[in-house]
Amino acid sequence: MYEHILKYRLKCLLRDKDNMFWIFVFPIVLSTLLYITLNNIGNQESFHKIPVGLVASEQSQEVDQLIGATDLIEFKQMEEKLAIEALKDETIIGYVLMESDMTFVVQTTGIQASLVRLFLNQYQQTVKTVHTIAQEHPDQIEQVLEQVGTRQTFTTEVSASKAELDPMLVFFFALIAMTCMYGAYLGLREAVDIQADLSDLAARVNIAPIHKIKTFFYSISAAILIQVVIMSVLLAYIHFVLTIDLGERGGLIYLTSILGSIMGVLGGAFIGTVFKTSENMKGAIVTVLSLVGGFLSGLMDFSMKYVVAQKMPILTVLNPVGLLADAYYALYVFDALDRYWINIFYIIGFIIIFFLGTYVNVRRRKYASI
Repeated sequence: MYEHILKYRLKCLLRDKDNMFWIFVFPIVLSTLLYITLNNIGNQESFHKIPVGLVASEQSQEVDQLIGATDLIEFKQMEEKLAIEALKDETIIGYVLMESDMTFVVQTTGIQASLVRLFLNQYQQTVKTVHTIAQEHPDQIEQVLEQVGTRQTFTTEVSASKAELDPMLVFFFALIAMTCMYGAYLGLREAVDIQADLSDLAARVNIAPIHKIKTFFYSISAAILIQVVIMSVLLAYIHFVLTIDLGERGGLIYLTSILGSIMGVLGGAFIGTVFKTSENMKGAIVTVLSLVGGFLSGLMDFSMKYVVAQKMPILTVLNPVGLLADAYYALYVFDALDRYWINIFYIIGFIIIFFLGTYVNVRRRKYASI
């Protein structure tokens, strides 16, 4: 009986062209467009020196020392009138007036302006210290200049991972996660086809001499199988055709995709059984939740992932798409797997909730007449 139901549910689901487009074709097309559009985003995010104007009445040793003092800032000598125009045109983030004391002029505040101001404060303090020592202890000035020229570092930089960070991966992880949740369309289809008040097929299933709970879970296994195959094709397409490096933990990536597929299909079945509304409205709920979840996990704007983590951390737990995307991200970025297993724990929790909710709703559904 199981093989019979599985076979015909596979045929029914695969012949649903609308669902197949959104679950299979759309992610392939979207991943291709993302690759074409965002291929150079990593290069655009590379470091560039901070452009700062330098206004000095005359060329002096102090001006030359300031220009060569750091590789972080690119000082451009110019007249004050040109510096004001450059600041308005935003070709520089500010300019320094070399008067009796350095004055840093900016139009707006920001990280770059703060870095420049911090550097100038340290530079001025160092210069004043050297002048004071030169006046009070001229015999030690040579030793002081040697120490000033040699910066000592008292901290050690330790990377959390050997992986090379690429902002483009955030988009692809969110896309893969959203595709997992698109399995909700298959789960919703199965939920509709088991409720006699929503379709003629469901009415026939309910009067068949087999327990409807068994029929439903035989059918839902067909939906999960299709979704897992679709995810396998999508991962292979991204890795082998688009040549996107998803990391070295292929086994765990595939495990995450299987769990995500199960969560997506059961999530759709849960929505299909818990809401007392039309099939179209249930489909709209699945679409909205998938798109909003993808947006919050960084599919449209990768900075949104960090905004949610800082401003609304509860959504990182309540958003299934975000959990999946963060699980992929943790596998790629971190050597330790603590963060990954925490995400998997929440994903399994969602699977259990969707399964029990669907089971209870299907089991207690009774009809006065069919």
